[in-house]
Amino acid sequence: MRRTAIYFVLLVALVMCVFGTASAGVNCTPSPGPSANNNTGTCFPTPQECATGNYNGVYNGGPYGRGAVCAGGSGHIGFYAGGNANNACGVIIVADTTATGNPADDPNLCA
Repeated sequence: MRRTAIYFVLLVALVMCVFGTASAGVNCTPSPGPSANNNTGTCFPTPQECATGNYNGVYNGGPYGRGAVCAGGSGHIGFYAGGNANNACGVIIVADTTATGNPADDPNLCA
């Protein structure tokens, strides 16, 4: 449990540092590929899209602190973090296990 808490804090710090500014995307589909929306788009993959393996990479979700990091494939999620770190909205999944949030929710809706 302690290790999970440390990873969560490091992840939040990473998300806060990596994502820049732009307008928030809602009900969107990101372009697949590891560099498709990196630091340019407002749309990022959902956990279900991440599990396909077509959306691996770091996605800028718009406003500061909003975005996703995805590593998945073959119906599994190795690591996924998506949403808005500023208001604790989103989901974190590690090795197909949800650490926080609801994987059925679309993190793109986090304002």
